[in-house]
Amino acid sequence: MPNPPDLSSTASASASSGSFDAVAAPRGRGRLLKVLGMWFGISAAVGNTIAAGIVRAPGDIAQWLPNIYLFFGVWVVGGLYAFFGASSMAELGAAIPRSGGQYNFSRRALGEYAGFIVGWSDWLSTCGTAAAVAIVIGEYSGELIGPLAGHVKMIAVVVIIGFFILQWRGIKWGSGTQLVTAAIKTLAFVIVVAACFLWGGHAGAPASASSTAAPPLPAGWPLALAILFGLQAVFYTIDGWDGIIYFGEEVRNPGRDIPRAIFGSVATIMGIYLLINV
Repeated sequence: MPNPPDLSSTASASASSGSFDAVAAPRGRGRLLKVLGMWFGISAAVGNTIAAGIVRAPGDIAQWLPNIYLFFGVWVVGGLYAFFGASSMAELGAAIPRSGGQYNFSRRALGEYAGFIVGWSDWLSTCGTAAAVAIVIGEYSGELIGPLAGHVKMIAVVVIIGFFILQWRGIKWGSGTQLVTAAIKTLAFVIVVAACFLWGGHAGAPASASSTAAPPLPAGWPLALAILFGLQAVFYTIDGWDGIIYFGEEVRNPGRDIPRAIFGSVATIMGIYLLINV
């Protein structure tokens, strides 16, 4: 976290510029390398967002809202929610290009204490997510490779240490890995979607001929609660499209690349999610 003096501006900076950059720009030593661009921002958001949520959420939402219009309606509302949030986040990210995410914005708007709470809670959630993903990798590795079964914790620790070493090697190593892994993940989902369109009709024929009745659509307050649960699941699944703001200080041209990366992330993520649901 930056030191408190980082928020103060010098007299010359105040006189020469009225932008947030003049106030928030780091001074002296400790600058980060500006080597990241728009495509890294999109890949970071894709890697941060598209995970197990999109595999599980559609089934839950379809159970709560067994109506095609309501089902797709909550996903469209979720996309609009992300789009309207993207406009504000893009403006903040371009105006205050600091690494650290929403901590920087909360600190400027609400003060030191609020900024600390936001930054600390964000850091804890990031650590928890990394641990959970590493455990999942350990569990799935045991299913794929027999000798690795029963060594979930060891595999999880090795994965986390491996990514630590990768990041320690430098920002370019981490950036390149992020681009490659995000491209692989996107390609995998595109292949799944294409397979569903090409061969899904044959698999769905027995289901359409089944005598099992569709669950009834709730009415009144149960319907309102079902919509709220559906929206909650969508918001949770799409959360992470603002991944670029955690690297704002390392973006070459933040005024141009941060907004492009944020809007490109929302469009990419929602495009993949809607295709999977279709």
